[in-house]
Amino acid sequence: MKRFRPGWFAEANPRREYRNSQWQAAKHRFQYPVNSNRLEASHSLQGIAPASHYRDEHQKRMNETSSESKPLDISAIEHVAIAVPDLENAIEFYKSRFGANVGDPVDIPSQSIRIACVEFANAKIELMQPLEENSAVGKFLARNPGGGLHHICFATGDADRAYADADSLELRPLGPPSEGYHGRPLFFLHPKAAMGTLIEIEEAAEEQL
Repeated sequence: MKRFRPGWFAEANPRREYRNSQWQAAKHRFQYPVNSNRLEASHSLQGIAPASHYRDEHQKRMNETSSESKPLDISAIEHVAIAVPDLENAIEFYKSRFGANVGDPVDIPSQSIRIACVEFANAKIELMQPLEENSAVGKFLARNPGGGLHHICFATGDADRAYADADSLELRPLGPPSEGYHGRPLFFLHPKAAMGTLIEIEEAAEEQL
């Protein structure tokens, strides 16, 4: 039987002391949660700006932006765009189920899509089928094989002015206005700057103004 000499436990043991210190620290954190005010005061003493500072600065910039910049000049919802895996089936679906008027399909090579417009009395739906798998709509369908809502399009009287206003409003335009298949300029806003929705801004036709 192994014998232990008296007082052996009280002798220094680096490994045991380290484990004890870690246990005590964990116990302290559990019993005494971190005080955010104390943590921020500690950061300020170390020359580190507290998290509240960055939140306040961001909110201040947003308030200044909203007070100084005017909202975009939007006249109407131009269309709602739906990505579909099979355009012909989608056309037949809207005709047979909803009695909608659907225009002839149009290829748009610049965007690698083929579209057809579904016309209602007070709304328009744009059905989109990708021409290439690696296009923006193709990648969308790869994530959503059954199709789904892709973006919403707003009409404006002046796309260039709307683009400048969108930039000042921190709406993160995805590139400057470019010519659409109908000959009118358009651009898109990043979903992260528009509450999770991809938004298209399109210059309205003269008869729509």
